[in-house]
Amino acid sequence: MAKDQYGYGVEQLSEAQRTAKKMAVDHLYVWNRLVENKGPIGIKKDQQDADPRLRELVGNEGFMNFLNSKSMEDKMMALRDAGINGSAGMADEDLAQFLMTHIPIGLTEDKKVGNEAQRIVENQK
Repeated sequence: MAKDQYGYGVEQLSEAQRTAKKMAVDHLYVWNRLVENKGPIGIKKDQQDADPRLRELVGNEGFMNFLNSKSMEDKMMALRDAGINGSAGMADEDLAQFLMTHIPIGLTEDKKVGNEAQRIVENQK
């Protein structure tokens, strides 16, 4: 265990653990936004301190199906099965683009995919 600037122990995470945590937090953002329809303050709170919220959602079958789905289609189906918020009203193409922009690491380990999706979204605005 490494020490921080104040001499307290700080848990060191492996690259795989950091990647898994980032993927879970990204999925949490999408879940909060599309399924639970959380506002900006709730989303920001969960992003800043994601561990308690993620521990809570481990027992949620819908979230776990979404997190563990390997393909874009399966992730979209998991969101729709969980009750994607009706106000989101996203067509499949819009939902796919949203997922590629917000959880690219959950779709592929190639970070270029997410960067490319974000560039496309920005160019469309």
